[in-house]
Amino acid sequence: MYLWLANGVTLLHGMLVIGVVSGTAAAIAGRLRRWPRLERLYYFLVACVLTSQFVRGECILTVLEKTLRTRHDPQSSYHNSCLLHYMPWLPLWGINVLGPALIVLGLLSFPFWRLHDRRQRKAQALSQQ
Repeated sequence: MYLWLANGVTLLHGMLVIGVVSGTAAAIAGRLRRWPRLERLYYFLVACVLTSQFVRGECILTVLEKTLRTRHDPQSSYHNSCLLHYMPWLPLWGINVLGPALIVLGLLSFPFWRLHDRRQRKAQALSQQ
């Protein structure tokens, strides 16, 4: 039972990582602003990830998965992060430096694209007069 729950948490965690990575790319490229619901979902996911990191020190889904795996078999839990455990080919600097930097760029893209759109609407309004 605990193993199934741990695998479900791992799947959910993977979907969260894919959502944050693809959402960050879309936010930086300015594509996310065209779909307000997806944009709100992306920023909600990022807020959850950042809150978990600041409050807990690591992702709450990783903690939950490790706990469930330990309950299934005390020797089955891993000791590093979820990404490093399931994707050991990723460089450590990519996870520790590049990942947070991209999330910051994704967060900064929100005001950038809002300002860009506002200036574009102003320019269009002036050209129509």
